[in-house]
Amino acid sequence: MTIAAIYARYSSYLQNPASIEDQVRTCQAFIASRGWTPAGPFTDHGLSRADPRRPGFRQLLQAIDAGEVQGWWPRRWTASAATRSTSPACSRP
Repeated sequence: MTIAAIYARYSSYLQNPASIEDQVRTCQAFIASRGWTPAGPFTDHGLSRADPRRPGFRQLLQAIDAGEVQGWWPRRWTASAATRSTSPACSRP
């Protein structure tokens, strides 16, 4: 059984917090369509991806290192490239 992590983030407090909910919903649908089990979601609100200390991202890395998930998909993969994939984009970012 593949356990796939959901990670969602938006970069600015000026963006809509509902963006996180939309990202999670999209990822949940993608994971379900593959018959995988979701883990998370791991989320970061109003934080730049340039900051490796993001709490949600660090939790994601810890889950991968602990073997709790087999993979994760960058948000943009859920729409195009990932729909052509049957395996995780990477095992650890």
